[in-house]
Amino acid sequence: MKFTALLLLMVAIATASSLSLQEIRSLYLKSHKDEACCSELLKKLQNIDPLKEPVAAGYKGCATMMMANYTYNPARKLSAFYEGRDLLENVIQKNSENPELRYLRYTIQTNVPSFIGYNKAIESDKKFLIAQVNNLSDAALKKMIADYLRHSERVTGEEKNKLP
Repeated sequence: MKFTALLLLMVAIATASSLSLQEIRSLYLKSHKDEACCSELLKKLQNIDPLKEPVAAGYKGCATMMMANYTYNPARKLSAFYEGRDLLENVIQKNSENPELRYLRYTIQTNVPSFIGYNKAIESDKKFLIAQVNNLSDAALKKMIADYLRHSERVTGEEKNKLP
């Protein structure tokens, strides 16, 4: 009896904390305008293992950086930003050919003020994404990346013509 109750509790906890990639993406897209979504995304991703779930870890890094927008203390802003940046960069370093991770970095770098100095990979990520987007089998990811690139001021008209 105790074993069954413990097993049910473990399954309930695992189910409650798990988040589909579709849900993660949806929360991410809302997080730049909605602190509650950003907080929820961070809460849902707090226990992920970057080695086992690198894409989720990338989203966690981005959400951590975005929380800096909702913090008034300058030291906490920088701390949150650097913590998220380090997580995202470490995951990308181990998974450099992952288009979703490169997309995440591109979205952050194209929106962070230039004085922060987090903008070194914008051009390389843009070129990588333009080259890879047509080869993606995940239709939702393909649309998300293509839509972002299509609206990016950093993408030329010629480059936009290559998008699906």
